[in-house]
Amino acid sequence: MEKEFDILNKKLKGIKNSIAEIENFTHKQSELFEVLSKKFPNIEQFTNALKEAQELQNCAKYLQNEADASVQTLDVLSSKLNAQKTALNSQKIILKEKINTRRIVIDILNKIDDMDEHSINNLKKLLSGDRE
Repeated sequence: MEKEFDILNKKLKGIKNSIAEIENFTHKQSELFEVLSKKFPNIEQFTNALKEAQELQNCAKYLQNEADASVQTLDVLSSKLNAQKTALNSQKIILKEKINTRRIVIDILNKIDDMDEHSINNLKKLLSGDRE
């Protein structure tokens, strides 16, 4: 799963870089068409191109914000996945400890079955803390 997150993260960074390039290009185009539109106000193509470049620039800004939000979401999901893995590993360790404890208890019970009554009473005293 981490591999998929890494792949998505790389793709998002690539998208962000592409959007930044588009935004820079549209900014330059806007500046160019603004100069041309002011210099030649009667040529409608320059005015239209300026509006389109500004619209494209706004779209690029929107996409950049969406890409940033996606990167943040991906980071949060990645952190949650890591936390879940850590919790799962902790649960595995606890389960192993429980299994080992059960084996020890079974071994002790088997040994108790082989003990005579006097030895069992001594063991009970030892476990209860009575030292007579």
